[in-house]
Amino acid sequence: MMILSIDTCSLYYSMAILQDAEVLTQVKSHEKNMQCEELIATIEKSLASLNLTYGDIGRIVVTSGPGTFNGVRIGINAANGIALARNIKVATVSTLAVMAHNLKSSSICFTPDKQIGFSQEFDSNYHPLSEVVQINLSEIKEGTVIFDIETYDSLSNGVVPALLHLKNARDAPIFYGKPPSIHIK
Repeated sequence: MMILSIDTCSLYYSMAILQDAEVLTQVKSHEKNMQCEELIATIEKSLASLNLTYGDIGRIVVTSGPGTFNGVRIGINAANGIALARNIKVATVSTLAVMAHNLKSSSICFTPDKQIGFSQEFDSNYHPLSEVVQINLSEIKEGTVIFDIETYDSLSNGVVPALLHLKNARDAPIFYGKPPSIHIK
């Protein structure tokens, strides 16, 4: 199955196209906050470079946060837009689960700003043991791996390697915020 993966939860975005367990192409932005301007164009260039179209994609996997407000919103809306237009299933993966998997850590904290973080604990298979909790940075437990929004690298620590191993991606029609209204004339 051809999979399009999207990670836009940090200041940088990444996307990849995988076929089964093989990464065919992956791209990471090099400029901060360019998700909105570049993501769809990057996906289309990557598809064209492989002589593929959206019709060849069988599944879209997108990180669902926590992360930057605009980053999460852009990734989920891009995934939903492509999925709705092409009738493709979308699966979401928690940003924290991806980080935990790639670092082989059972406790992760992601800090989109300098005061507040989002923390979660995982079992040995990186399935959540707790809900995501918002905490002040002073409350972080010893032994927790901390990702700062400036240093999180969504390509090497992002969704691509974790997709090959994570079993907790869940199918979902996802909307960030209020679902769009449907107008029938």
